[in-house]
Amino acid sequence: MAREQTFRQRVFITLVVVAIVPAALALGVTTLALSEVLSGIGASGPWVSVGASGGELLQRLEPYAATDTALARVAAEHQTTLGESVRFSRIYEVLAQRFLRLLPVLMLALATLVVVLSTAAARRLARAMSRPIISLAGWAEMVGDDQPLPPSSQDPPNEVLEVRRLRSSLRSMADDLAAARRREIEAARLRSWSTMARRVAHELKNPLTPMKFAATTISRVEDPELQESGRVLLEEIDRLDDMARSFSQLGKLPAGPPSEVDLVELLGTLARLHGTDTIQVEVVAAGDPDAPTVIRGHYDALQQAFRNLLANGMESMEDAGVEGRILVAVSRRDDEIVILIDDEGPGMTPEVQERLWEPEFTTKRRGTGIGLTLVRRTVAAHGGEVTAQTAPGGGARFQVLLPAGD
Repeated sequence: MAREQTFRQRVFITLVVVAIVPAALALGVTTLALSEVLSGIGASGPWVSVGASGGELLQRLEPYAATDTALARVAAEHQTTLGESVRFSRIYEVLAQRFLRLLPVLMLALATLVVVLSTAAARRLARAMSRPIISLAGWAEMVGDDQPLPPSSQDPPNEVLEVRRLRSSLRSMADDLAAARRREIEAARLRSWSTMARRVAHELKNPLTPMKFAATTISRVEDPELQESGRVLLEEIDRLDDMARSFSQLGKLPAGPPSEVDLVELLGTLARLHGTDTIQVEVVAAGDPDAPTVIRGHYDALQQAFRNLLANGMESMEDAGVEGRILVAVSRRDDEIVILIDDEGPGMTPEVQERLWEPEFTTKRRGTGIGLTLVRRTVAAHGGEVTAQTAPGGGARFQVLLPAGD
């Protein structure tokens, strides 16, 4: 089985071939051209023939030169120049022959130098070109192993634009995959809890009806102590009935066709029903008071979701012994309705904020841990988003974003 080549090896071989082959051809052509030129320059035979014919011509001109001084002077100069030319042609021939003998050695040395320089340059270029590929391959493995990628501050300086874009794309992909993993884990956990909750709700509902009849009978007897016991039993049975309904709703999306729901009106109704002497619920229209706050949704499901949010704030304030108000601000932002619910309770620790939406998590003594999970499911079913954080003035803030219906 042939050994697989790395990207760096392939780039190195390609660069070496691209550099050496043209250089070898150029050296070969140069060697042949120099050989031809030097052979022509160093050829003394033609110059000897020229010298002989020139000497014969000068001998025949000697009778005329005796009577013509100008002709004699020109003949003498020509004879001197012709002799120098013949002498230099013989010197050039000797030098050309010696250089031709050294030319293969020089060309071999030059070819060796070209090979060495080309190899060094190819190795450096191959290393530079393969380094980001190797780095990005390592990033792909880190993404597959769900490991965090290095921050952008650690990226090599002066990196080419395409590699920078690829790094940015890998970071975005890693974030998307991490979010998808979290959503899948949350969905799987919710499915498991939904199945268990519906079973618990079914088991709870069966004995509640006869228990309620019995408690009602006890509360109607003449004995005050039995009446009080019956009243307590009825309260607890109602609480168990509410719990069973909450369990049965967990994981179910709102049923039926949506309709127009005015959130200010819905929240105002809840404020009037759930406000107490010690904790008031105030609903205000923030921003433009004339901006519509109507969405397309399921009234009962939204009412239950906002009731859970208000109940969460009120219970938090009651447990901390705080009297005050819960402020609900409704505003329109572009194509979204923004609802801010601020309480004056003790707020949330980072640990609580991180686990707030888990079905099994609760900080209340008598909480079921599914109220906020129902809120998140209902808001998501309406195409919105709900988040929680510490309010600017202390306490907890829940922000609900819902798409506007117009």
